[in-house]
Amino acid sequence: MPNPVINRRTIANRVSGSNIDPEVSDWVARVIANGGSVSQSTSDAADVFMKALKSANIRNKIYRLNFYAGTGDAAAKTPLIKDIGSATESWVNPTFLTYTEATGLTSSGGAGFISTGATLASLYNIDGTNHAMSYGLYVRSSSNASSLEMGTYDGANFSYLSVANSALTYFSMTDNSAGISAISDSNGHGFYLGVRLSTSSMKLYKNGSQFATTTTPGSLTSSVITIYVHGVNDQNTGNATAVSSRTLGGYQLSIDFDATQQLALYNAWQAFQTALGRQV
Repeated sequence: MPNPVINRRTIANRVSGSNIDPEVSDWVARVIANGGSVSQSTSDAADVFMKALKSANIRNKIYRLNFYAGTGDAAAKTPLIKDIGSATESWVNPTFLTYTEATGLTSSGGAGFISTGATLASLYNIDGTNHAMSYGLYVRSSSNASSLEMGTYDGANFSYLSVANSALTYFSMTDNSAGISAISDSNGHGFYLGVRLSTSSMKLYKNGSQFATTTTPGSLTSSVITIYVHGVNDQNTGNATAVSSRTLGGYQLSIDFDATQQLALYNAWQAFQTALGRQV
């Protein structure tokens, strides 16, 4: 039988009678307030996920995270972590976006994408010393389509994560003349984490293992451009460019991770996706 949907009274009972993480309880309440719902099993999986982040001492490195969970589009629009960006995400051209919890969020027709409400500047300013920044993305579908999965374009440079774009994966943060580019990744899928640690260190991880690295990540600048997912925000047009048709299981905007921390992060993401039956 399907799991019962959590209503407001159930939330109150669970908070008072169990150790559910308060941020998860808040997420469930916001989903319901936005018009969606969350099953008991999904709430439990989210609780395990959040507690894994906190146990590994990496929750404070993540400033926005949406794992596309819950029932209904309203649930998918409600991020778990919203320290930066909007409380509810904006779906642009929503008729081209399809969501179910069993699969995640898919764009079609080269048109549907989401605006996080978070700017590159808001991420840039968190770490006032190294301006460490990272993008995380859970890609569920294998493809070699030419597309850009998330980021910004300021008219000269990309700050983006592009997975298996013509069988090559790219990660750049404000200077695409450097960064990590053209990494062989045919039909790539899984959890990707691109991390700019400093002016001399950038790493790309895939499924918990280092995938590529460079000591020349390029110049670093701030920008007020809003970060998009399922495409890249093109400052020249105010629209998304190279919209991705891949099915995504979520994303995050964050700062620095070392090798041990990123592995704990991957394990948390993978356990959550497995709990929902959509792991790759």
